Amino acid sequence: MKRYELGFNWHDRRGGTFPDALARATKARGIRLLRVSRGDDDGVRSQVDRRTVSVGIFHNTQADGLNMESPAMLLCRALKAAGTAVVEDPDDAPVYTDRALLMEYVKRAGIAVPPYMVIANRNDGADGRRRPSRSTLGSTWIARPARGMGVNRVVIRGAKSVVAALSRSKLRSCPRVLVMKQVTGARAAGREQRFVVWHLFGTVVPCWSGRSGGIEVARFGDAEGDLLGRLCETVRTIAHVTGLDWFHSEIVATGRAGKPELVVVEPANALAMLGPVAKTVTMVPAEVARLAADRLAEVAWRRSRGLPLYRGTTLVAPA
Repeated sequence: MKRYELGFNWHDRRGGTFPDALARATKARGIRLLRVSRGDDDGVRSQVDRRTVSVGIFHNTQADGLNMESPAMLLCRALKAAGTAVVEDPDDAPVYTDRALLMEYVKRAGIAVPPYMVIANRNDGADGRRRPSRSTLGSTWIARPARGMGVNRVVIRGAKSVVAALSRSKLRSCPRVLVMKQVTGARAAGREQRFVVWHLFGTVVPCWSGRSGGIEVARFGDAEGDLLGRLCETVRTIAHVTGLDWFHSEIVATGRAGKPELVVVEPANALAMLGPVAKTVTMVPAEVARLAADRLAEVAWRRSRGLPLYRGTTLVAPA
């Protein structure tokens, strides 16, 4: 039997920052890496079923938990049946794709979230058209599917009725819509205090995030007081209440004086860095991709030796 401590799937056969970093990290630890490229899923699954290949930990980046018969999904199921630990398990999709549920989890844990509502489209008549429940809005709000992995967002500005706003939007046929008040971060050191924070099996990596999509690893001295430490503790709490090991959160620091309040606008986005619908693949800093690869290799090495997987650290880059 061929034994691999770590495996992962990738969308094509070419290299990239993340797969190249995984190759280096596993080589440095003396462990074996199985790479599954697009089109290889069925062949690898057959080997797993025949017990001619075993994998200790497998990082799924392709199965989204929505298409139950996709080759990537069937591969993950076969690996789990053979005893493999799957990172970003597609069977967790009911949790990490339900934004409304995650917002409720985070709110109940005492973490600040923006004002939000869930609009349920109801089938109100023989014509089968879906009409959202009535509610009025002011200011600026962001509407997104309450459940799903897409990144579709609709901006609603000063609408008198959600009915009117959503009926004209691309979300008009969505069964449930999460409508959240837009939050603006405080400004300090010339930038808005908006963050993407990764949780990688207990390792926490805070990054600055611009509205245009740019992401930059946070550095000591770039944030005032204990802001970065509070970001890390907030994300660890999210990991605890959701049960997820590998995800990122989006957090905004609000307020203009004193200790800013941390408001979570995206609680736990799994499959967001490398997954099949992740436009963020090209936005992720190379430094974060390398840290993620190194963390996966470390966890796989520890599991192969029967050691505890978690050894939580906070990675804030030096100034």
